Amino acid sequence: MLETMFEYIELFPKCEEIIDKCKDNYKKESISYGCNTIKSEYEDVINSNLEDLCGQSMKYLNEITIKNDISLEKAGFTYFYYWLYMYKVKKTKTSDDIKPLYMKLINLFNDIYNHTSLNYYAEYNFTDAQLQNLKNLFEMQKTLILIKAKCKPNENYIFCNAIKNIIDEYNSAKKIEPRETYTPKELNNCKYNISIPILTTIGIMLLIISLGVIVYKFTPYDSWLTHSVKGKRNVCNNEYDVWNKIQTPDTSSTISCNEKYNILYNYS
Repeated sequence: MLETMFEYIELFPKCEEIIDKCKDNYKKESISYGCNTIKSEYEDVINSNLEDLCGQSMKYLNEITIKNDISLEKAGFTYFYYWLYMYKVKKTKTSDDIKPLYMKLINLFNDIYNHTSLNYYAEYNFTDAQLQNLKNLFEMQKTLILIKAKCKPNENYIFCNAIKNIIDEYNSAKKIEPRETYTPKELNNCKYNISIPILTTIGIMLLIISLGVIVYKFTPYDSWLTHSVKGKRNVCNNEYDVWNKIQTPDTSSTISCNEKYNILYNYS
């Protein structure tokens, strides 16, 4: 129902036009509509003559249903509820107070014209807050229609320029996003900030490796590193030779002992 309430707001001007026309040609039919039967029942709710209200309502409901336009029909019943609430009930009354009168008028219309399919609309029920929102939207729509008619090329320049300034100010304010919308961006920034040290470390390591390759391949330090490595290798080789020489007597002694043993063994 809430979708229906706001979906057909663009048809409200047409509904308003229809109900205003019905104001002037209902009186002669009001008695036949049976409006006198509910005259005293809702006198404490409305701020106008109930019989006149009933006659205008019957005429209006008939006009929006005989056109066989489902969109106009839905908009028409929504506007009818809105019209009763905004213009016909006392200021101290609420939507709950107007609901019984709305249902009574719909049911009376159904009985007169045998529109049982319209019982659905009798179940419409809107809160005061929803009706106030509907009022704001409808008034905004009427204002925009008026501005469009007034602000034609080369007409009412000062008036239209003032409107343009208001629109520009509104658009600037609209560009400021709510605080909540920044939350995902803050989370993304945190992820980005965490990745910066990691990427920096990897970059530094790659830079050091690259510099090492350049130094080794393309600078005089290449020969220095080569001689240094060869020098270390020669030192190791010399130490190995010395160690072998130290081990030689033991080896010779072992060989001599073996020879002596072989001689004794063969002699025996």
